[in-house]
Amino acid sequence: MYVQQNNKAINYFQICFRGGAIFLEDGVEIGNVLRGNLAVFVRTSSSLLNEDVTPAAFWVTNPNNTVEHNAVAGGTHFGYWYRMLETPDGPSFAMYPSFCPHRQPFGRFFNNSVHSVGRFGVWIFPEYAPTIDGSCSADSPYQAVFDRLTSWRNNRGIEWVMSSTIQIRNTVVFDNHDTGIRCVTAINHQSLNRPNLRNTFYFENNGSSVINSIIIGDTGTSGSAIVPGEGGLVVMWDRGLRVRNITFINFPSASTQALYGPVIAGRCTLRCGGWLTKFSQLSFINVQNRGNFRWPYDGLYQDEDGTLSGVVGGIVLSP
Repeated sequence: MYVQQNNKAINYFQICFRGGAIFLEDGVEIGNVLRGNLAVFVRTSSSLLNEDVTPAAFWVTNPNNTVEHNAVAGGTHFGYWYRMLETPDGPSFAMYPSFCPHRQPFGRFFNNSVHSVGRFGVWIFPEYAPTIDGSCSADSPYQAVFDRLTSWRNNRGIEWVMSSTIQIRNTVVFDNHDTGIRCVTAINHQSLNRPNLRNTFYFENNGSSVINSIIIGDTGTSGSAIVPGEGGLVVMWDRGLRVRNITFINFPSASTQALYGPVIAGRCTLRCGGWLTKFSQLSFINVQNRGNFRWPYDGLYQDEDGTLSGVVGGIVLSP
């Protein structure tokens, strides 16, 4: 099922089996509601279309839509892919030359689940800079909230890339093979938004944050132990991220950790990082390594209340 150049359509209570599932086509579609759908085993096909070669159960090319109460069960690639470009795709490229999908305000993402997909449960890529009015020249940030996601047994539970003012909240991720929640923001990105973005740094109500969530490394329900390759939460390669009220459970292996720094192919692979992340109200249950620094100044972790390091207001950094 796909929506192309259509606004305010309502899709609900469908079951999609194999192949591509539900997607917005050109990136100009707004106000649509995708509610209560089940997508099962969404797998790659021989088509040369991008959405079929690397398929997502929900392929969202414009963020100003509602995605709620949906479930994804199995797939080769992605559960929910928010793929916003700088310009529309397809016939809309010529029809809407002054429309920028990656600047649109966020609609709603609420109470969705995904499990057993080969790559990402939720992927926000390649770049999303939500603004209040959505115009291509807009510079007033608008927070995008991903609320009540349940993501398990994927490679990564949820990841955002080169995106700003994203909030993940009330989320449960577990048994993901590489990472539970992964926040990636490339330095020097989105130069148009930089002055106003500074006003959002470390502010929960309008900036980038991960709050009120549970990250479980291994529930013990699989046939063999799950040791996440990167860890529970990968923090941003940039300033501004706040992490609050997060519980980390079952990371007992010395080969993994609750917190880890980003790796970005072609940008951040060795001796990079050093950005400040602020933490508070953390809980660790059966966690051997709370964090693991790879090199000096890999990251700076400000412990606002002592729940990370035991020192209120302390800064944790590599020796």
